[in-house]
Amino acid sequence: MMRRSEGAHTEGATASAARPGAARGQDAQGHDAKAPSLRPASRRAVQDRPPRRSRTRIVAVSLMVAGALLVLSAAVLAGVNVVLDARAGSAAASVLEEFPVQAKAIDSSSLDPEASMPAVKIQDNDYIGVVAVPALDLELPVMSNWSYARLDIAPCRYSGSAYADDLVIAGHSYRSHFSPLWQLSGGEEVIFTDTVGNVFTYEVTSVETVQPTDIELMVGDPDDADKGWDLTLFTCTYDSRARVAVRCSKTE
Repeated sequence: MMRRSEGAHTEGATASAARPGAARGQDAQGHDAKAPSLRPASRRAVQDRPPRRSRTRIVAVSLMVAGALLVLSAAVLAGVNVVLDARAGSAAASVLEEFPVQAKAIDSSSLDPEASMPAVKIQDNDYIGVVAVPALDLELPVMSNWSYARLDIAPCRYSGSAYADDLVIAGHSYRSHFSPLWQLSGGEEVIFTDTVGNVFTYEVTSVETVQPTDIELMVGDPDDADKGWDLTLFTCTYDSRARVAVRCSKTE
């Protein structure tokens, strides 16, 4: 009896040995005995993603980096503007020191409105006079003709003439140039002195916001050809999306 039992045991062991995958949980055909996963592929992919907390952390870090870059860019831009502003103020002050203006009383009616305004050359640029706004403690030279490069140095004549009572002067919105113009509200005095000393005195009558494309409105009223301003000073708004136009009338 014992021998038969031992033989049965031996046969079982031999059968197990004949099935090498049995010890690893495989059936007789060598397939995994474990049941296959029935989870959809999409659900398995979701399970394989990083934990939600990790994704949230990645998003938070990305937003922090983007915010830091925006702050850095704004700081760099502000620094550049400060440098340009200081440079423009220094350039205008340098020109004023060389400006040969000796103010004198004039009779506006004696001036020919068709005459060209005399210009003087200072530091390789032509200037037609000096504009001053005492209420803002502002005094700047005015170039004869405008360009973006010239505006970095001083305000420029955009169009017109002081002799014809239609002078338009443009200036950058540097704090040392025309940025303070938005502080004017009406009634302030503006003085323009040409290169031969003729002094023209004006009073601010209004301050308007004009769109950059409204070129005709910048120099006059397109709806009324007879309506205009003796002097207009304009500059960009802080965001450069519009223009601040200071309208002035002669006080003489």
